[in-house]
Amino acid sequence: MPGHAQVLAGPVRGALPRSVWVEQVMGMPVSVHLRGEIAGPTVERAVAGFFDELRAVETELSPWRADSALNRLRRGELSLRNAGDRLRRIVQVCELARERTEGWFDAFCSPDAAFCSPDAALETGTGRGTASGSAPQEVPDRLDPTGDARFDPTGLVKGWAVELAAVRLETLPGVDHCVVAGGDVTVGCSLTDSPGWVIGVEDPTDRSHVPVTVSLRHGGIATSGTAARGPHILRPDTGAAAEDLLAVTVIGPCLTWADIHATAAFAQGPACVARLRALPDHAALVVDRAGTLTQVRGGTVQAGDRTEAGRSSKDTNTDPSDRCQQVPRKREETSGRGREHSRGTIARRR
Repeated sequence: MPGHAQVLAGPVRGALPRSVWVEQVMGMPVSVHLRGEIAGPTVERAVAGFFDELRAVETELSPWRADSALNRLRRGELSLRNAGDRLRRIVQVCELARERTEGWFDAFCSPDAAFCSPDAALETGTGRGTASGSAPQEVPDRLDPTGDARFDPTGLVKGWAVELAAVRLETLPGVDHCVVAGGDVTVGCSLTDSPGWVIGVEDPTDRSHVPVTVSLRHGGIATSGTAARGPHILRPDTGAAAEDLLAVTVIGPCLTWADIHATAAFAQGPACVARLRALPDHAALVVDRAGTLTQVRGGTVQAGDRTEAGRSSKDTNTDPSDRCQQVPRKREETSGRGREHSRGTIARRR
């Protein structure tokens, strides 16, 4: 992921034990960092279950596997009514993401693929969708009656899958967790006296430089940009590659929506700052083509400082997209605090 976030060494209470597990899943290295009471088979089973869930999501939702349920759905070989819960839920979340981002996150990238309306499949109020493992709301029988196959949910699948899998880690008593997946991060702390995880956000113009660090106890950090993969995010209004920014990093109460808002903001370009200001309990870092950093303060993020942002209480929902209920559907519902922002220039390594 462009502008990767990374776990940095930070203050840890006493001699708190810490371990790291790393596996290659979904085409990227995924690392699980645990600290606290990490000895014993319960922890090992939870970590194994985390990676098993990611592999199950990859099998079902990968656009690069010809036999995946996603590709079978695209080809019309599988109806959405007969699809598994994960795929049905992702379709719902994609529509909700399009609605909440005013169309700037759009997995239905063909005009002919607008098959799923809030009235049909997303009677979810302010985002209280169906939890994973339960029967989703009514959905259309086919992805697109015309046979168009350009529905692409990959912009949110990774964050959603990582957060869904991380539920297994949240249930471990006396254990803090931090998961890094391709540069996106989700963290949780069950210990009441441990410090936040210290996450560094790379400079997209010099990835050896970490100009911003964030201390986070609960929540997610996601970055969209061109540093690692080049132009790969399309503007939904033109279909052209988005190239007006270098990177957008969003910090919030959950990784799923941080990921969605980062992708949408990058696609929108510099005008995204006004929309990001309307997200309470979020903070964002927007880097333009000149390397100028705009800090959008839904929380408190300062360049070069360890700060607290995106805090939330622990949530027992099993589907991460059901969290972040505070994200507004209308701008007039936002608080004044989310409207602050400042500008600066990312320091270059000398």
